[in-house]
Amino acid sequence: MAGRPAAPVQILPPNAVLIPAAVAQQKLGPFELRLMLDDDVRPQLEWLAARGLLKNSFDCPRCAIPCSLVAQHDTQDGWRWKCRQCHQRHRVREGSFFKSKVPLGKLVWFLFSWATEIPLHHVTWQLTLSPRTAVDWGNFIRDICAEDVRRNPRQLGGFDNNGQPIVVEIDESYFFRRKFHRGRRVNGLWVFAAIERDSGLCMMEVVPERTAQTLVPLIQQWCLPGTHIISDGWAAYSNLSQLNGGVYLHDVVVHQENFVDPLHPEIHTQNVENLWMRAKRKLRRQFGTTRQLFDTYLREFVWQVRHKGHQHRLAALLVCIRQQYPC
Repeated sequence: MAGRPAAPVQILPPNAVLIPAAVAQQKLGPFELRLMLDDDVRPQLEWLAARGLLKNSFDCPRCAIPCSLVAQHDTQDGWRWKCRQCHQRHRVREGSFFKSKVPLGKLVWFLFSWATEIPLHHVTWQLTLSPRTAVDWGNFIRDICAEDVRRNPRQLGGFDNNGQPIVVEIDESYFFRRKFHRGRRVNGLWVFAAIERDSGLCMMEVVPERTAQTLVPLIQQWCLPGTHIISDGWAAYSNLSQLNGGVYLHDVVVHQENFVDPLHPEIHTQNVENLWMRAKRKLRRQFGTTRQLFDTYLREFVWQVRHKGHQHRLAALLVCIRQQYPC
């Protein structure tokens, strides 16, 4: 009489695990995520393991031998890693980003909802999550984005493929300002930003003051030589064209006179002004934005600007999670 087949020691064959570049190229929408709504968890484990978000195999920390993947239907995920020697069991989520009691399918749909910018209170209702759980997972995702921006700063400007200077608009704006001088008086925060006019790529950072000593080093850090910088008439920018022997072109639009140079209509800062509008509108939608976490909110916004397109954005987020929580 034949014995029972041995339990697998991998969720998927190793060659079925995608490399990060392949994950980043995927377009992930509701159709691709429909299996996350099923009661059968095994396909969900396979989907996550294929993208490097769950361990495809697991070695027992005590015995240092591969564990078997066994069904355990009285557990939330329906499967456990079990050591064949000491019989100790471990969650399939062990060491992953998904450290939670929330079902895996719901968490993937939460990532999708974040990528498509569905308001948090709608996500809370749709996925039947508590408000605290939804806020916590929003914070976890924001931390992922902020860390990715910190690890991968991008310089702006320089020259395009035709050898022409790339235009970068710069500006500063005040956050946490009281409307119409109403409400409790609080000290706001100054933010400095730079945005490439054509690509829309940007950088934003809280600054303690708007002096040249503070802003010029950031310009040199963010803007490549050859960049065509356009700013308003703020005094801190007065010597940009002379920096390092003149590595930047610099034009100024004086807002007290007009917002677009009447003789040279390409000289304006409308893109960076639009950036402020979008950033402040997003922050107003973020219920519970705190000053202590303000830097991470800015970096999350910069990350989302980098990754345009909802389907592409979810794939990019999965790659970032994989990089920061390697399985």
